[in-house]
Amino acid sequence: MKKLLIILARSLVAYSAMAVAVGAFWMGTLALRPTDDERRQSWDSEPPLVVVDAGHGGHDGGAVANQLIEKDTALDIAQRLKTRLGAQGLRVLMTRDKDVFIPLEKRATIANDTHAAAFVSVHLNTAVEDAATIHGLETYFSDSKGLQTIRLIKDRLKIPTPVKLEDRRGKELAESIQRITCRRTEAENRGTKERGLTVIHGTACPSVLVECGFLTHKKEAGRLNQAGYKDSLASGIADGVVAFLRAQSLQPRRGLILTEPKSVSPMEPLTARN
Repeated sequence: MKKLLIILARSLVAYSAMAVAVGAFWMGTLALRPTDDERRQSWDSEPPLVVVDAGHGGHDGGAVANQLIEKDTALDIAQRLKTRLGAQGLRVLMTRDKDVFIPLEKRATIANDTHAAAFVSVHLNTAVEDAATIHGLETYFSDSKGLQTIRLIKDRLKIPTPVKLEDRRGKELAESIQRITCRRTEAENRGTKERGLTVIHGTACPSVLVECGFLTHKKEAGRLNQAGYKDSLASGIADGVVAFLRAQSLQPRRGLILTEPKSVSPMEPLTARN
């Protein structure tokens, strides 16, 4: 009996020591998690600026379905996105933070004039046919850029004028956002798509338009009316932006395809023929 008590006592001591060690490990892990101030300091001296664009606004309500108005839901998600990007140490500028109308061209101009590092436009989708079955997220990017926009990119990255430039950064940003947001929300992944939409076609920085779900799908509209789901959307988009910008900070020309002009041989002098 005495031996049994000794064994039990030793066991209790061992388990107590293990519990203390595990507790210390977890406390240490929690202590190592970066604070908001540490996240802000993790960027360079001046953190990148992200322009967040809430689609539609004012007299332009956008889509309306299942008692939701696109301009209101887009602004709600955009404001949550602003908060999460700020918590990651980024500077954020909203094209609109209230119910006002902003022309499409001006939204792109805001990003260009402020030398933004990324532009994210928040929208909601609709389906005319099969509205009861079509749902999920999709993110748009534009491979084609206007001549003036190309000039801006070259000027800011000090790329010689004769060099041909193709900008694939928007595609990479779209893929980062799409992948992380779909995983975070468990929404249907409808992929990334190329389209020359005005707000992303005219921006010199990497830019995307995120369709955060279908208002015409009853179940998805229900989720889009829940604060927790909108938080998940904003969190996923923010993490996608941060992952992209981290990689971009290491290689500023990442995603740009540059083609040197072909050298032209000087013409041979013309000679008179007899």
